Amino acid sequence: LSYICRREGFDIPLSRDVSPLSGKVRLRSKGGEMVTLQNSLAVLPVNCLDAAADGAPSCFTERRWIRCAESGAGLVFCGPASVSESAPAGGDLFISEHNIQKYKSLINKMRAVFSGLLVLQLFADCPSEKESEGDLPALFAKAARAAFNAGFDGVEICVFPDSPSEYRSLVSKIFGAVFAVSPENAVISLKYFHNENSPDPDVVLLCDLAKKGLSAISVTAVSPDLACPSNIPQATPTRHPIADAEQLLSAAKRIKNLVPDVCVIASGMSYFKELAPNVAAGAIADKACDVAGFGRMALAYESFASDFLSDNTN
Repeated sequence: LSYICRREGFDIPLSRDVSPLSGKVRLRSKGGEMVTLQNSLAVLPVNCLDAAADGAPSCFTERRWIRCAESGAGLVFCGPASVSESAPAGGDLFISEHNIQKYKSLINKMRAVFSGLLVLQLFADCPSEKESEGDLPALFAKAARAAFNAGFDGVEICVFPDSPSEYRSLVSKIFGAVFAVSPENAVISLKYFHNENSPDPDVVLLCDLAKKGLSAISVTAVSPDLACPSNIPQATPTRHPIADAEQLLSAAKRIKNLVPDVCVIASGMSYFKELAPNVAAGAIADKACDVAGFGRMALAYESFASDFLSDNTN
């Protein structure tokens, strides 16, 4: 990997020493108290469209979430769960007071094997015919209240961006609505979509949310796997997949420099497979992020975090 990076001019941080992954990370809760993660690894949410008919976790969801809880990561993002009541028709998770007991039951099973933070990602796709964009803050608040009642430690706001100005306004309104219904010890995260056509982060939005009490920012963009012909044989990549990973890590570092008091979670490192712990440790040591998040890695490799921490990836 070092040779490829030198040859192609990529800036990918690498570290033979994986001890940075064991570092304890502190997140600020809504009330200002600090919450400590036991390590610097996180499981990121992957939408498997395996919810039950009422939007509650199915047996497949339960198996997946418990495996994630057993991975050894200090932070587990569950979900994603839609805030739209029409979501279950497509297999998306949906949490409400009507199915909250099923979520509580699964969380209790996860707590038996996991002592870290459980965060439910809440997302909004295009509003349905019954909903409008103006309804989204109330829908997010309703779903967040149900998530906290179910036993989650936090929620993550995920809104797919349209125009930058509209996105900024909408996310600010949603954050305010979610913040208002969250308990004092809650963790509130934002899924931030990096735009390669506009590499600079939204300074106004992120600084404003940081001042208002945002706990974490999970940075995402195009997944390197989508540009990898070995994973999608029909695809013809327009550039080397490492370029996408480099872009994600660079975006995370710029955001970390912008809001140093907010926990920044980087993604896109599952692509590196057995070298992923070395890239993750290098990114943390380089202060590009506080936590390294893994989605597909967690699905395919249930003990990934424990093995990364013990430097056992043979």
